Amino acid sequence: MKFGYCFTDFPSKMKQGGTYILKCLSFIVTDTPAGDMIFDTGSPTDNAVLLSFLSDMGSSADKIKWVFNTHVHPDHAGGNILFPNATVVLSKRDYEFSVGMAEAAYRPQSMLPYLFEHCPGYKYSYDEFEAEATRYYIRHYWSPEKIGVTNKTPHAFIEDNPELPEFIRPIFSPGHTFGHYGYELLGLGRPVLISGDAVSNRFILKEDHQYRMNEPHMDFDAYFASIELFRRDHALIIPGHDRPFFPDTEKTVRKPIFEIDSQD
Repeated sequence: MKFGYCFTDFPSKMKQGGTYILKCLSFIVTDTPAGDMIFDTGSPTDNAVLLSFLSDMGSSADKIKWVFNTHVHPDHAGGNILFPNATVVLSKRDYEFSVGMAEAAYRPQSMLPYLFEHCPGYKYSYDEFEAEATRYYIRHYWSPEKIGVTNKTPHAFIEDNPELPEFIRPIFSPGHTFGHYGYELLGLGRPVLISGDAVSNRFILKEDHQYRMNEPHMDFDAYFASIELFRRDHALIIPGHDRPFFPDTEKTVRKPIFEIDSQD
């Protein structure tokens, strides 16, 4: 197997005006018995970068057979539509909750009461600005068609226990969203854990790091519990918005295309 990671840029609105660029990680695994696959497809505004990186890995959009989403926020599922031959694997709970949020986003009234009622963790970080930004992201970047969940597109919900490649194990890790899943790649000599936004960057595993509270999460109690699922000896963690890293040393994988057994 060959492994690689790519960052795509997602423009996020800032309260003081302007935008900042959120770096979104996609993790690609090629030359597997089940075909080429990608975990999280990154920003919908930067698809060309992802497609170029796939070419660097000797793959292409047509060769990707599996898309695994940790959750369906636009910065993690924004490239799903690029892969016509892939089965999209995602959480039914996450998808159905997102459908409800999308319905709220198209109503004329403020989204803030809806978000506070349905996402208790957002009371720590959301005000009317964040609520309107959420409405904007949903209206511009999210729909069932854009994430590949329609009657015409192959998809599989994790909760239905679909037949997946035997070396992939979903990890239920709620908190950032109620239906968030990570994934473990088995049989590689060390735990390889795709954490998504359960561990968005290498600093999250520090006990007192402020990012734990600064990032928006739907349920903080569940989020704190899920963090512990990724504290594994000798592990390689693939986070949502940082380079792959080793939690025991905080060392990152600097080369975007690499082999697991060379990362010691």
